[in-house]
Amino acid sequence: MWKGWRLTIKAAQESQDDGLKKLTKELDEIKLATDRLYEAVEKGLLPLDSSLQERAHKLQARRQELLILSAGYRRQKQLPDIKQNQLEAFTKALRSKLLDRSSGFGKEYLKLLVSEIRINGHQAEITGSYSALAHAIDESKMDSLDRVPRFVPNWLPDQGSNLGPAD
Repeated sequence: MWKGWRLTIKAAQESQDDGLKKLTKELDEIKLATDRLYEAVEKGLLPLDSSLQERAHKLQARRQELLILSAGYRRQKQLPDIKQNQLEAFTKALRSKLLDRSSGFGKEYLKLLVSEIRINGHQAEITGSYSALAHAIDESKMDSLDRVPRFVPNWLPDQGSNLGPAD
């Protein structure tokens, strides 16, 4: 998984800069087009009719799409670069916890990390989510549970601030 993770990160980094540049350029073009439309209406050069409103809505919708794509690129850039020594320390600690049959930890932890196990002769191939692995390694480095993980975009410490009014 680590080798695959490293290759994924490298490939993503190579394409991210170009992708972000293209998105930024298109966002700038949309802003300019929107500003020109508004200016033309303000100066009385164009009437504010349904076709103009439709065009403005299309520009705004495309802008939102581009912002979402841009956020995806930025989220990928925030994925941690896992070093070999971090992985070795993590796997050593994980191995000891997985081998402790009395705790029940192993089964639950594997549910988080492993998505598939294939047996081929005398070999087992285990696959899982790179982001789940990175999160687990990153979490093992955290000093306390109150810190926000660096690359988990939807992280919340609890639901306290997200609950509705008390009954």
